[in-house]
Amino acid sequence: MSEQKGVLLVTQGFPFGESERSFLGEEFDQLQSCFKTTVLAYGKSDGLLYPAPEKVPLYRYEFAGIQPFSLLRQFIRPEVRSDIRAACKTGSAKTRMIRFGKILSYSLRAEQLEAQMHEIVEEENIEIIYTYWCTQATITALRLKKKFPRLKVVTRLHGYDLYIERTEMAWQVMRGFVAQRCDRLFFVCDAGREYFCEHWPMVELHKCTAAYLGTRALQVDRWGTPDKNRLAIISCSNIIPLKRVALIAEALAVLPEEIQVTWNHIGGGELYNSTIEYTTRLLHTKSNIQWKFWGRIANNKLEEIYNRVEPQLFITTSSSEGLPVSIQEAFSIGIPAIGTAVGGNSELIQNGVTGFLLTPDPSPQEVADQIVRFYKLSFEQKADMQNAVKKLWQEKCNSKKNADILMKILKKL
Repeated sequence: MSEQKGVLLVTQGFPFGESERSFLGEEFDQLQSCFKTTVLAYGKSDGLLYPAPEKVPLYRYEFAGIQPFSLLRQFIRPEVRSDIRAACKTGSAKTRMIRFGKILSYSLRAEQLEAQMHEIVEEENIEIIYTYWCTQATITALRLKKKFPRLKVVTRLHGYDLYIERTEMAWQVMRGFVAQRCDRLFFVCDAGREYFCEHWPMVELHKCTAAYLGTRALQVDRWGTPDKNRLAIISCSNIIPLKRVALIAEALAVLPEEIQVTWNHIGGGELYNSTIEYTTRLLHTKSNIQWKFWGRIANNKLEEIYNRVEPQLFITTSSSEGLPVSIQEAFSIGIPAIGTAVGGNSELIQNGVTGFLLTPDPSPQEVADQIVRFYKLSFEQKADMQNAVKKLWQEKCNSKKNADILMKILKKL
């Protein structure tokens, strides 16, 4: 049997914390079984910690402060000058200045990581660097290809690291460099792959693959017959501006009084307290609506919440998405979804089959109308939808199956 190839997995927090816990677990297990795996994770060991995997070399990286001379030195790099030229062709003077500064600092961050990554590649005999997010670490890895001709670099693009609309400056730094130099680019949905190819047409299409993350199947108890008179809704996301969690509360506020709803939201974030206050003002007089915010929950506690609230419908009103893990988790146990037609949502929510699609920027009334639509389905229609949801999860969202496919691609590099 030939010796396993060495793979360096660069992540934001896994395996120490929650940041990628829900959607990297199965893929990581497969990496370990197929390759000699090393992990380089960002930041310190804090927050909710998990046991480190056995026999896996683990490294951590952090960025140092930024010195003006170090920033100026970045002009030496052709990829930096090229990105600055492209970034300064559009936008206001203020936007161009922001882009200019971001490109320099991004390149400097990549430079700060280079010595450590160089040492790991040598020490662990790395042949493939896989950056789980397209970040400064991806740029570092691509620069190392000059020193290590054997190196293959692959990256995965999700949402914040892909869509220019998700940035304050309407620019994704050095993505042209990534498009040209990466050996393979993985996207969490077809919509993401199409978006990248449209915005960075210099990329070779054969390098771009839609590789669904998938999830494990949630382990839940067998629920009894749902209450015909009360609809249990669940949502799960960070409470930040682009997730528009308050829009769910606004929709519930305009539901007909005869429709009884219990809404549970899982997740915290910068708007957590203000959203609770706003929801209280909107719904405190609505006797037909019950609601609860659970805050941030460890991923291994998710089944406990689902078993307790027994949801019948998942809902998301986000303004931007990759391919939401939260919807895939709900689908694994047969819960249909209502969601906005953004990102990869429409690849999961097939209108009238696995749920109902909203317009990208729905009004509260539109969201309420779709809730009512689901509420009025017959028991048989809901059962058909639940079966369709489970089937779609098995075909597209089973993390073990998806990880198997990804490993086959990596082995061919």
